[in-house]
Amino acid sequence: MSKKLIFIMSDSEAYLRDEVIRISADWGFTSSMVKSVEIWNPALVRGSVSLFGTISMIHLDLSDKNKLKTFVNFISDKKEKSLFEKDNWFGAGLIITSIHAQGTKKIENLINKSGGTVVKKAKPIEMRNLLLKRIELNDSTKEFLEFYVGEDYQILISIVNQLEMLSKEEQKAMSIEDIVVRLPSKPGSVPPWEFINPMLEGKTKEAVDLYNRCIEGSHILVTMQLARTKLQLLYRLKLLLTAGIWNSKEQAEILKERNGPNIWITSNVAKKLDVSTAEYLAKLALITEANLKGHSSADPNIIFTNFIAAVCLAIKHNRALPLNIR
Repeated sequence: MSKKLIFIMSDSEAYLRDEVIRISADWGFTSSMVKSVEIWNPALVRGSVSLFGTISMIHLDLSDKNKLKTFVNFISDKKEKSLFEKDNWFGAGLIITSIHAQGTKKIENLINKSGGTVVKKAKPIEMRNLLLKRIELNDSTKEFLEFYVGEDYQILISIVNQLEMLSKEEQKAMSIEDIVVRLPSKPGSVPPWEFINPMLEGKTKEAVDLYNRCIEGSHILVTMQLARTKLQLLYRLKLLLTAGIWNSKEQAEILKERNGPNIWITSNVAKKLDVSTAEYLAKLALITEANLKGHSSADPNIIFTNFIAAVCLAIKHNRALPLNIR
C-alpha cells in the first residue's frame, strides 16, 4: 500500500470495522488516534495534530446512503475541486468504508488518482479465501474451516484475528480440535467430534444421538471430515502396529501428529482390529464423503447415520462389510 489512503466496500459491517482496526494498526495508529466520522470536512486534516504533537488519522464511514451521496456531491463540486488536488488532502491517513457499491465510482476514481487503494465488494467465498490467506494452516485444518464457514465468512473474522497473534509455526500446528474450541456454538449443541469416540467403541445409538446434537451447531461435511480423518489415522496406526512400531512417540513422529490422546485412543482401537477391517473403515469414510459431496442423491443425514452404523458394526465384530452398503 503506497499511500495511507484506502476505500473498502463490503456487505459486512463487522468486516469493515475489523479492517479499520487492522489497517490503522498496520499504519502505526492506536485506536485513540483514529477519528471516526460520517461527514467529510477538510478541517479534520488540519486538526489531525494535537497540542501534544500526536498525529491522528481519519475513518470516514459512508455506510449510510445519504452520507455517501453527500460525500460524492462534495468531491464533485467544482468549488471544492482544488481541495482534492493536493497530495496530502487526506492527511496522515484515511480509511473510507461503505456497505454500498452503487454510486461510488467518483470516490473510486478520486482514491485511485490520489495513489490510494480501492477494495471492491467480493463474493462470500472470495471473502472467506481472503481471510484465510492471512494465516498459514495445514491442509486438513484449512479444509475443515472452509467446510464449516461455507459462505458465512464473518465467522472467520475473530478466529483469524486470534491466530494472527501466533507464529507461522504455531498456526501450521493447529489441529481441527484446536480450531473448533474457537468457533461459536449454538445452545444445546456439542463439538462436532463428540460422536467419534462412541462410534469407535461400537456404540451405535450413543454415537448417532451425539451426531444429531453435533449437527445442530455444525455442518455435515465438517462431521464427515472429522470422522474421515480419524478413520484414516486408525488405518495408518494399524499398519505401524503391524510393522512392530508400538511406541506412541514413534508413531506420532512418523505420522506427524501430536503425541497425545488422539494417538493413544485411536491406537488402542487399532490394536483390536485386523488390517482388513481398518482398511475397510478408511475406504468407507472416503466413499461416504464422496456421496455427501454429490455422488449420491440420498438424504445426507441418512447417508451419515448409515455410515456411523456401518463403522460401529465393523468395529464391534472386527470385520469388513460390503462397501456398497449405504
